[in-house]
Amino acid sequence: MASPSNVPPARASLATGPPATVSPEETNFLRFVNLVLKRAPKALRVHFDTVHPPNNLVSVLTTQRPTLLRLKSRKIINQVQWDTLFGVNNPVSKDFDVTLLICLLRNMSPSTPAPAGGFDVLPNSSDVSTGADLARIKFYRNTVAHSSGARMTTNEFNTSWNDIEGAIGRLGGSALLNEAQTLRVTSIDDSERELLLEHLLEIRRLRLERLETIPWNVRELIEEKLESWEEEDQVFVETKSSTAVEKFIKEHPCVVVVGHPGSGKSAIIHHIALKMRKEGFSVIPIHRPGEITTYHNRKNPQVFVTDDPCGEYTVNEHVYEWAKYSEDIKKCLNFKGRERQVKAKLLVSCRLALSSVRTFRKIKIFSNFIFNLENQENHLSFIEKKQILEAHVQSELDLPKQLFEKHIDCFPLLCKLYVNAWADPDRLVTFFDNPFIQLVSKFDLMIDDPKPESIYEYCSLVCCSLSEDKLALYLSGKENSEDFGCLEQIHNACEVDLNPSELLSAVNRLVGKYIKQIGQIFSVIHTKLLDIIVWHFGKQSPETLIHHSPLEIFQNRLRPFGRLECDDNEDLFLVELDESTLTSYVERIQKDLEQGIVLEVFENPTLPKAQIESCLYSLLEDRHVLDKALTKTGRSLSSVKKAKSTKIIVQLHESHCQF
Repeated sequence: MASPSNVPPARASLATGPPATVSPEETNFLRFVNLVLKRAPKALRVHFDTVHPPNNLVSVLTTQRPTLLRLKSRKIINQVQWDTLFGVNNPVSKDFDVTLLICLLRNMSPSTPAPAGGFDVLPNSSDVSTGADLARIKFYRNTVAHSSGARMTTNEFNTSWNDIEGAIGRLGGSALLNEAQTLRVTSIDDSERELLLEHLLEIRRLRLERLETIPWNVRELIEEKLESWEEEDQVFVETKSSTAVEKFIKEHPCVVVVGHPGSGKSAIIHHIALKMRKEGFSVIPIHRPGEITTYHNRKNPQVFVTDDPCGEYTVNEHVYEWAKYSEDIKKCLNFKGRERQVKAKLLVSCRLALSSVRTFRKIKIFSNFIFNLENQENHLSFIEKKQILEAHVQSELDLPKQLFEKHIDCFPLLCKLYVNAWADPDRLVTFFDNPFIQLVSKFDLMIDDPKPESIYEYCSLVCCSLSEDKLALYLSGKENSEDFGCLEQIHNACEVDLNPSELLSAVNRLVGKYIKQIGQIFSVIHTKLLDIIVWHFGKQSPETLIHHSPLEIFQNRLRPFGRLECDDNEDLFLVELDESTLTSYVERIQKDLEQGIVLEVFENPTLPKAQIESCLYSLLEDRHVLDKALTKTGRSLSSVKKAKSTKIIVQLHESHCQF
């Protein structure tokens, strides 16, 4: 038989249309396919029903469920096969594929003993044990599914046919043995040829699906994301830092690239992931650590990619998930260097401030592999900055060196913003001399411009920043499925009506400039830009920002009564609220508590401020709000105390409140 290939051939390699006559070699192959893919499974099911009679199958599966569950956890049994066993009222062997039948016979009691060489190699022809016959069916089925051609010499045909025909007779009885012997001399016409090849292609497709650990709908989303990475990668310039990170990940299972927002850390890991894709790696963007263990495939090289895995502004609850899954992830990433395990890698980007937090440092799969873009030796040189800017403007520039001598921690982002929003050579020096003033001025002009399209563009930026999920629903015409109060309030604050056609037109005008689109979701191109937009809108309508911003923005970007000691002094765009907003601020906290957001509320870094403590204690003094919230989430008061020991919690505790 033609030598197996690791890559299943395309349909064209099997048949380019029915020939006038079928050659002897093709006839041999098609007869053998018919025997292996149609008669052998029948024999296998006859034997399975003998060992596990249909009337008793449900009881046997129930008894053997713990064993089968372990096989599922090891991905030996996939979800489709599991549903075939336990997702129906009356499972029957005719619905089990060959792989599942052999797996059950090998592992369920009474288990079939393995032949001398095991189940994964072709047994010696003299071994006629049941285990050897199972191994034969498995071997020839895999050989047919892997074959790179559609021909078989007479010698190959006779040897292979005799081997598997005997197995069919021993497992399936004399009736199936007679069928096999008849097939050996039956002629094959063109219509049968096409049907057999279609069946073979279906087997190959099912085999690939079984090897695929990622559901098709998730794979579609991944492909959309990778397409956006490819587009952004068009202007990527390799630097000494990106080269160092690429070398690092080739030698280690993981790398965490840390830096300030806009420093290019995400662009670096995305670029490296795309290069690894060309080298045969499957690139899998993830959001949660459990996705690594779920999607890991020991047979294929993979690179998992995640941005801000434990939060963008402060460490969130995901840090505990990463700690929980650390040991399992180490096994997937081959920390111990097992020779037979196909390599899997993990590329991570993280804000510098978060990478130094104690809980983050405790995650060893992160803390041992940090690459800091903010180290002096990793700063962009003048030449690198010039190359990055020229890649964005797509032309060579004659620039004064002193313009880029000072370190700007978000230079790659500024290049993108300059090209997207200005691309005016006369304003280049002015922009990079003080880029943030230029951005704020741009937003001021949007508000002050008498043209309605300008204010709708501003509204679209704020909507993308505060409620991108509801914006997507609204623009898709699903008005009845969500409350669009946030979008209405944003437009009211800007003194225009919420108009779907105007808003959609504005969003479309800004896609590629300030907004990116992945699937149906629109979002601001970078969190640094989002910070500036939130800060700018906070000056226009602080009340709207308080009541409608996402929890992470509310807690980490809003500062009632001034900044905190822990705030980054270089963060210019924290929203500072005055005393007139105190009531609204506490009302927002109450609303979050009533929705069951307890632990996160008490992680708010502004709570220890005396004015907020006093007002919030008055609100919670009767215990009803906090009591209902704790009951709703099943949390205890002690869990909240552990999160943040504020005076409020201490006072509640000392009042002998029982929760």
